[in-house]
Parts: sequence; C-alpha cells; structure tokens
Amino acid sequence: PTNEWHRIIEGHYGFAYEGKPVYTPPFNRDKHVAAVPTYPFTIARGWDFGFHNPVVTWHQMVRCKKKVPHWHVLREFVPADLEAEALATEVLRLSKEWFPAHKPQQFMDAGDRAGKQPTDHGPGPIHRLAAAPWHLRIQYHADQMKVEPGVAMIRQALKDTCPCGLPRMLIHRDCHVTLDTFAGGYHYPKEVPGKPLVDKPYKDGYYDNVAD
Repeated sequence: PTNEWHRIIEGHYGFAYEGKPVYTPPFNRDKHVAAVPTYPFTIARGWDFGFHNPVVTWHQMVRCKKKVPHWHVLREFVPADLEAEALATEVLRLSKEWFPAHKPQQFMDAGDRAGKQPTDHGPGPIHRLAAAPWHLRIQYHADQMKVEPGVAMIRQALKDTCPCGLPRMLIHRDCHVTLDTFAGGYHYPKEVPGKPLVDKPYKDGYYDNVAD
C-alpha cells in the first residue's frame, strides 16, 4: 500500500506500529496531503496542554464551489518541555510569521477543558493565558467529551469526497507529526492473546495529544 511504501522505502515514519491504526484506512497520503492554501478568513487554533508534549494546530473550515464545508489542517507546533506561557508566546509569534495577512482577531482558540483545571502554578493555563500579554480566549466544551464521537467524525471526513472532486479533509504536507499521527502513530493497544480487546485508542502521551 502507498502508506507502507512511504514508510518503508522513503523512511517517512516517526512511529512503529504496535496496534491497529485508528485512522489508516481511510487516511491515505496520496489523497489527503497537499500544499493546502490559506484563505483570508478565520483560522482556528487547537490547543492540547501539557509540559512534556504540548500541541497546537492551525485549521480552516472552507466552503468549495459546491457550498460544501472542507476541513484544512494548515500548520502544527509540537514542542517538548514547554510551559503554557512560553507555548503561547511562541504560538502567537508563529501565527504572525505563518499568516502575516491575518489580524489577531481573525484567530479563534479552543482546547481541552482540562486546561482550566488548577495546577501547581495556580489557575489552569486557559485562565492564565487570558491575561496580558497573551489575551487568549480559549474556548472549551463544558461537558467531558468522549473520544469515540470525535474519532468517528474524523473518519467520516477522511472517507468523504466532495462533489467538487476534492477530499473533505486535507492536511498540509509540512505537518509531519500530524501526518504520522494519521498514518498509524495514533493507534489502538496491541492485541494480547487471552486478554480482552481494548477498543479505545492508546494514550502514548505524544500522538494522542496531536489527535486530541
């Protein structure tokens, strides 16, 4: 398969298969990877906090000529060992660098509700980053969200081809960690003979953060 060819022949991998991939199939590099353009309207930033492997990704939802919404993943930032304040400072800098035509009010932010929980530093990062100099309003769902509905939604987006002829979901080719996540870095636990099969994705503290 094409994904295996990229991984084995070209060495495009950042993970080892331990269990069944969550998104492959339907994810296919030939179909879902492109030099995704940026349009002059709102960019959404998705935040997953955590000191060791925080993640921020940039997205746009666009309507094609057929008036069908498409999901574009534009950029990623996957650092290591970075506090929330330093993370936010770098994200704001990268946003200006990567999207110089966009004004600050053209970005919207969302994150896991765990980001509002108090930490050893006091209030959670969502509350701390609302203050100066960041002034970020990071939205979150008030209720605990289950993983399965989100996985099903993304699978459907990957499966769909629009009447315009393009996939409903595209990922920028520069988002290397995100691509590895879709190609199998985000996976189910390895099957162990004699033990019940676990049907929830494995939390490795890295690819599952990107997937979240």
